[in-house]
Amino acid sequence: MKRIVFTHPAYERDRTVKVGWSWPTLFFGHWVPLFRGNLKWFAIMLCCQFAVGLVGMAVLPDSLGGLHLEPLDRAWLSQIPLGFWFAAIFNENHRVWLQSKGWTRKGELPPPPENGA
Repeated sequence: MKRIVFTHPAYERDRTVKVGWSWPTLFFGHWVPLFRGNLKWFAIMLCCQFAVGLVGMAVLPDSLGGLHLEPLDRAWLSQIPLGFWFAAIFNENHRVWLQSKGWTRKGELPPPPENGA
């Protein structure tokens, strides 16, 4: 996976951002931007997940294939496509956010070596 290194002149430190799919975002959702300091995307993701959960509780049927679903089950199931979508777009949004905060692109890191090679 391609990785881009950013540096900030005032902080004199580097940050590495992966390009493409964000596995942490898929598994941990809106917590990822919060821990990276991106409050804007934390709020966007949290509001979208809340709204999609409410719609899921209202729209999804009470049972799927004989399996009874409680309202919170329907809310959780409705989050799955949204989680995949956020995982697909978050690293790019994080890169753009870093650049808007004064971080400049320093270069690219080579991909990590393959396991067993």
